Amino acid sequence: GDTGGGVNAPRVEMTGCTVSGNEAVQTSGGIHAERAVLTGCTVIHNRGTLNGGGLWAGLEAWLTGCTIVDNEVNYEGGGVYAKEASLFGCIVAGNVGTRNVYVWDNDALYPDTGYEGTQHNVIGYVTGYTQADIFGAAPALQDNGGPTRTIELKNGSAAAEKITEAQLRAREQELANVGFTVDLSLDQRGEPRPPGALAE
Repeated sequence: GDTGGGVNAPRVEMTGCTVSGNEAVQTSGGIHAERAVLTGCTVIHNRGTLNGGGLWAGLEAWLTGCTIVDNEVNYEGGGVYAKEASLFGCIVAGNVGTRNVYVWDNDALYPDTGYEGTQHNVIGYVTGYTQADIFGAAPALQDNGGPTRTIELKNGSAAAEKITEAQLRAREQELANVGFTVDLSLDQRGEPRPPGALAE
């Protein structure tokens, strides 16, 4: 379609989903929404022409424990393009476009500088947080257990052992305060989340 090759809806709430291999003529090869809440999702290998290769959100995006890699657009936000955005425990890297994450209300919010400690994200591949440091090889979907294919972190990944249980509970409360109920005790496979792990 013109927008949202995978998912196109005014409000999108997704947990434990994989969105892959979609294309759109204009924006958001993967997901196009006004409000998007993604928890424990993988968005990979989607392509749009304009902005937001993986996700385009016209109002707000709340992303928690998501892996958004290897998506593509010609302009802004190869991974995520949103008016406002809050990312926690996400990996958004290796996307083609100007910046992996572009937030048009604050374009300096998520620069491509690797590990961001306040909200425990990896934004962009940099020294110490390269593709090899995180995944070991090119990210690829595979059966790691659970109902959807996911991308496995390598043993000793630079994206592991960053988040405490208290921080997960605080994120759940933050989302509850704006009307979204999520359970961060499980990963995308439906398994107990490995201690400290960022995305899936």
